Amino acid sequence: MAGLNGLGLSGVGDIVAFLGVGGTAEFKSALNDAGRQSQQLSATLNIAMAAGAAAFAAVVSAATSYQSKMADIKTQMADNPAGFEKLSKDILDLSTKVPLATQGLADLAYEITSTTVPASHYLQVLGASAKAAVGGMAEAA
Repeated sequence: MAGLNGLGLSGVGDIVAFLGVGGTAEFKSALNDAGRQSQQLSATLNIAMAAGAAAFAAVVSAATSYQSKMADIKTQMADNPAGFEKLSKDILDLSTKVPLATQGLADLAYEITSTTVPASHYLQVLGASAKAAVGGMAEAA
């Protein structure tokens, strides 16, 4: 009889000997160690999954807040849809140039569009306000 997969292993004793874990006590110890390592790996994976879920939730929350603020701005600029589209693109572009999140820029843009600043100057005022906020001269959110 060739045994298990041609290895000549015909019983539990042969398998234990093949694995090199000695007798039953050593086999149980090795099995317990493997169980503990499996539990540690499971705990680590659970922590990683929770961190990933929290990061995803934060991103979704930020995106939702940004979209909500942009909807408010769109309402204020209802008579200038082309200007709103340009401002939306300008906010995204500006977010790559100043260390301020799009949400902070949208908050600033909302405040600017609520004033008497002409639409043609929104980007200029937004850029200056964002730089001032980053420099600590004001808060952007």
